[in-house]
Amino acid sequence: MMRLRFGFPAVLLLGASLLAGCRSNVEALRQAAVARAATAPVPGEAAPDAPPPSPPPQALEAPLPPLTSLPGSVGIVVCEPVPKAADAAAVDFGAGCGRWLFFTVGGPPELGQTPLWSEVERARMELGKSDLRLALPDAVRLGGALGVTHVAVGTIAGSAAHCTLSYQIWAVPHGRAVGGPFVVAGTQAQVLARLPALARQMAHHLGVAAPRVPAAVGARPADVVLAGQVPWGPEETPNSAQAAALQSLSARWPLAALLALNTGLRGDQKLPFVANALLTQAPDNPLGYAQLGYVQPAALRPYSAVLAAYRRRFPNNYALAHADVWWGRESKNPQAEHTAALQTARDAPRNPDAWLTLGYTLSDEAARVRKGRTVGMISAQEWQYLDTVYARWLAAVSRAARLDPRYGRAWARIAEAATFDGQSAIADRAFWNALRWDPDHADVYGWGLEMYQEKWGGDPMTLAKVAGLAAADHYPTVGEAVSVADDL
Repeated sequence: MMRLRFGFPAVLLLGASLLAGCRSNVEALRQAAVARAATAPVPGEAAPDAPPPSPPPQALEAPLPPLTSLPGSVGIVVCEPVPKAADAAAVDFGAGCGRWLFFTVGGPPELGQTPLWSEVERARMELGKSDLRLALPDAVRLGGALGVTHVAVGTIAGSAAHCTLSYQIWAVPHGRAVGGPFVVAGTQAQVLARLPALARQMAHHLGVAAPRVPAAVGARPADVVLAGQVPWGPEETPNSAQAAALQSLSARWPLAALLALNTGLRGDQKLPFVANALLTQAPDNPLGYAQLGYVQPAALRPYSAVLAAYRRRFPNNYALAHADVWWGRESKNPQAEHTAALQTARDAPRNPDAWLTLGYTLSDEAARVRKGRTVGMISAQEWQYLDTVYARWLAAVSRAARLDPRYGRAWARIAEAATFDGQSAIADRAFWNALRWDPDHADVYGWGLEMYQEKWGGDPMTLAKVAGLAAADHYPTVGEAVSVADDL
């Protein structure tokens, strides 16, 4: 990221202003921005004597995959059951059952379009919901934002002594019932004993001839309650007691390992143990490989051969292709990464995150050729390649926003791609949409402070406006506030 490079005292003062939520002096920011814009380097600019790279041997002329799904391809999100006259213990127990059903029913490789756990978290936050206890209208909206074909909506009633869990499968986007209701009732232990049969019924209605459902849930009622209590995604982390319990439980229950992965273990020394527990106990569940790749791509290394063999068996599974994208990046194999990224868009063409995945790969391909060099340092042959990649990158990320217009990160990536492609009007519109919809304002401001530089054809007054907004905004963490101050 290119910065305006204010002096160190100014950065300290600005950081203090950001943390206090105070408005900075916009005119001073404008003058500093204008003074530095003309001479600022391209992000990651190489030294002038760096040898120019050779263009890759292949041009990217093939059309992008269509927005139509492969015949018979299915993806589902199983929501947490909505409480109906249920006490707190039953509510948490029901949530744990719902998460187990999502992992078990949605995870098999035959269901090629089931989204990643982290992607469901993104769509949940976009809906403004604190959990996945969704009634049908919101569940269908969630499914539409993820591009799945089905959602499962449930209810939980009763108490720990006796509860009733019910689910029904609905088609997206029409909200038409296609299976169920599937009902189990009894004590919590009895419900758990009957849950695998319910999961098999759901899988059969999704077209899975031989469901990969274990004979038993593999957990006690208290374990399932814990699974329903912990935060769904990485935006909120469990308390220390929950984290320790999840990690201990991971050794005998793959859902606990998946939850532990997704709740603050990135870079943690316990991650290899949790990853091994997950993929050893659930070796045929693509959601495990994909989530591990998302959390820590390097952790896929011991399983890369297994992943490759699994992908050959199920070449049209989105989660497996997504895991392979992460492994391609980690192993520095651009061709394998590109092939897998294209496949994610083929496998789940209505999932905005598939197109952002492809867009990220394309942006990396362009960066490997450009290497941060200014216009005059790039050959005509390289420009021919870059023009193709930039246009393709913009087209890919634009599809993400077309599929989900409220996806702020998609708009942020359009602003970035359009800037490189010389489409300043598109970039400007996308930036303001990103600022409206993306909760990560620090990331959005970071690119806005770059794209409105004069060297990109930007307007100094707009640059000053963005700088003023960035300085006056409030940030959820000190780290984000300091990051914005650093960008300024």
